[in-house]
Amino acid sequence: FRRVLFRSDFCVMSREERDTGNWFMGACNSEESRSFELNFDFLGEGEYAMRMYSDADNADWKSNPYAMKIKEETVAASTPTRQIYLAPGGGMAASFHKK
Repeated sequence: FRRVLFRSDFCVMSREERDTGNWFMGACNSEESRSFELNFDFLGEGEYAMRMYSDADNADWKSNPYAMKIKEETVAASTPTRQIYLAPGGGMAASFHKK
């Protein structure tokens, strides 16, 4: 199952791994920074161990392309939405492993 969550000057896509219930998500951005609201309602029942690699606040495709944050936490479909920052030319990647 694949799901495109947003699409315009940036794209956010998620995919459920076959026969496991695990999910993977990726986002890519254009030249302008932006934030988007990540809703976890695509997850199935139960809790998931999330590991997210995202742009640091000072990331920039030209001047600081490797600045990133790594966040690990437990999430569920009922977890409140989160603001995710995408730097100019940046993106994010996340995995959600069913507990």
